[in-house]
Amino acid sequence: MRIHFMGAGGSGVSGLMLIAKALGHTVSGCDARRTSYLDMLAKRRITVMTGHDPAHLDHADVLVRSSAVCETEPEVVAAKQVCRIPVLTRGEFLAELLSPSTVIGIAGAHGKTSTTWLTWQLLKQFRVDASLYTGGKSGGVNAVTAGEPWVVELDESDGSIFRLRPKVLVITNLEHEHVDHYATDADMLRRFREYLTLVGHRRFVIGRGYPLSDRLFEDFGGLTFPTRAEVAAKKPVLGGRDCKFTCETGRWALEFHGVKSDIGSANDPAYLIQNRAAALLAAYTHIRELHQEFEPVDAGFWMNLPSVERRFEKKGAWRDIILIDDYAHHPSEVQAVMDRATAQYGRYLLVFQPHRHTRFDRFFAEFAKVLKGAPAVIILPVFAAGEAKGVKDARDLYDLLKKGGMNTAYYCENVGEAAVFLSSGALDWARAVITAGAGDVNDLFGLLEK
Repeated sequence: MRIHFMGAGGSGVSGLMLIAKALGHTVSGCDARRTSYLDMLAKRRITVMTGHDPAHLDHADVLVRSSAVCETEPEVVAAKQVCRIPVLTRGEFLAELLSPSTVIGIAGAHGKTSTTWLTWQLLKQFRVDASLYTGGKSGGVNAVTAGEPWVVELDESDGSIFRLRPKVLVITNLEHEHVDHYATDADMLRRFREYLTLVGHRRFVIGRGYPLSDRLFEDFGGLTFPTRAEVAAKKPVLGGRDCKFTCETGRWALEFHGVKSDIGSANDPAYLIQNRAAALLAAYTHIRELHQEFEPVDAGFWMNLPSVERRFEKKGAWRDIILIDDYAHHPSEVQAVMDRATAQYGRYLLVFQPHRHTRFDRFFAEFAKVLKGAPAVIILPVFAAGEAKGVKDARDLYDLLKKGGMNTAYYCENVGEAAVFLSSGALDWARAVITAGAGDVNDLFGLLEK
């Protein structure tokens, strides 16, 4: 079958293309602009084009489109009205592709990508030849086709998560996000309650510490892991039957059915402990389903894992300043990045690019509250991602920070201007420069004066 993909330059669709090719299909793809994901596909000899054109559909049997691609796009219209071929969304295609397979699903507002990779790596450690599909690259790819189970990042941003029925379901955490799709907190909670009810079983791992996921855990139970506050308190936490977390001699450990595994230092940021704990519980739950014995994990395992792209990813150094890139685009994620930056570098500059006007308007006050805790911040304009301009803009955030007394808040009209400002030497006191956002803010490092 020949499958053409629109939105191939995105993290979600590009991974599907790798899977489809590995399963024997002929694949091609296009996107409005060149991205690292298009380059990844091209390196694997997959035909990719920049721009959209109905001519791309020549001999295609199916069109798969990203949710970011409008149904009115001429290429989509031609597929339906001229070529008369099925047009599927990314979520529809993924659900169809994996319907006969065993799936470990990783969902939640934050930490999904890292937890998905960690779960897959743990299964490899336990000699389970699993496959993977996720939204961020590690080792140059965001999908691996091997055996079962499939460890899959479930994307709640467009509701596509609700089409899959995983055998093990992890909700890393849940708070109001993707306000273009979920109107209110209550709407998001309702959709997830309905989903967990449809999944039906009780092989759930649900992170607490957020009002919405707290409610899910109260309703559905399952396994859980320490909240951010509990990590800080360093006291024992019960995660379920025969499941206990302890922090002794400066290390966190999980004891699961009598087997004790290390999950990190007491000095590690809370989200690292949480991601590792969630992944280990997911992997152990699957191992239990296979009726295999549990194996302990030591501290060395976590230290030797490859990094995940755009998850506090070290990109090099400039003028002896460490350059870090992160995908954080929600206030809680930005706070987590700042916590880790404070622990590792102390003096740092955060370059923040808000992503989507709907999100920026909804969390404007929360962004201001979080960012005022940074040693210094450069604010960039909102990366619209196709959305119309909102009520607030990034300069409003800058003005609010300045009025609040933050003298180290700056505003730049684009990444080029930010690069010029950094090259002036005004902020050379920083030990690290950290870019945060889901847009093109990470282009900054390539523009810095050599």
